[in-house]
Amino acid sequence: MALAVPAAAAGQGRAAAALDLIEQHPASEEAAPAALALGHRWILDGEWVAGAGLLQQSLELATRSGQEEVARAARSRLAAVDRLLLRPAAGRERWPSARWLATRQVELGRPVGVAARGDGDLVVVDEGRDQVVRIALGDGSERARPVRKARRAVFTPEGEVLVIDRDGGAARLGGGPVGWPPTGLRDTVDVAAGPSGGWLGLTAAGQVVRLADDGSGREPVKLDGAPRATALDVDPLGNLYLLDEDAQRVVVFDRLGERIAVIGPRLPGGLELKRPEDLAVDDSGRLYVADRRQGVAVLE
Repeated sequence: MALAVPAAAAGQGRAAAALDLIEQHPASEEAAPAALALGHRWILDGEWVAGAGLLQQSLELATRSGQEEVARAARSRLAAVDRLLLRPAAGRERWPSARWLATRQVELGRPVGVAARGDGDLVVVDEGRDQVVRIALGDGSERARPVRKARRAVFTPEGEVLVIDRDGGAARLGGGPVGWPPTGLRDTVDVAAGPSGGWLGLTAAGQVVRLADDGSGREPVKLDGAPRATALDVDPLGNLYLLDEDAQRVVVFDRLGERIAVIGPRLPGGLELKRPEDLAVDDSGRLYVADRRQGVAVLE
């Protein structure tokens, strides 16, 4: 099937090479990952109709070739398009329901940090029990590791979990030091991997900054009416989420810095945030808020 090339991407060598691979060699192992990457790139560039078409093609190619990881990623990105783009365009809520995360094997004390990726792959930092808990909503698995003085957890673009302590240092979950933080992030209170590379950081003064992959090239991010935030994350479409801890709410900005949503303190279903400390968004667009008094709220 021939694909319509967005004007912004036409003529770019990398996009053209990926399209040639997808269209001329759809049975190759590289076709599904190429369609996934290019579809994601086009969505970030605002060409979401063409991008969603490539994600669907990636899902079909990956399913036929048995590439389960690629299929899961494509499925999650399509869910994010539905939740974060199509629902509001149709006048519907992005997150019509909310619930407190229920665990079966591990008891949570005071959750102060949460990180998310994939379709419900979570890491919860539990200050009350000095542990970091890895939770998979899909299969219900829960694994806890004792970690003292943990404050936040971050997924790297490669899928590693970094646990950041109260002094600003970090280690890989399961052991092993890392060169952290990058130079441009040393005065930040929270960080998030950008959807197309690099990092976003939140300074102690509440300023959002953007950095390159190596931590260089720091520049402020312009936002329309940003609160004094205490946590941040970025969704797969490039929207920025800031936690306004004082107002007990989450404020969402699009890639242009325009405010597009405010969530809290009351959530769907009658839930109410009381002491929110961190937030995260997974690849399917679910929103998670760690509330130290109540648990982890899941909005979907």
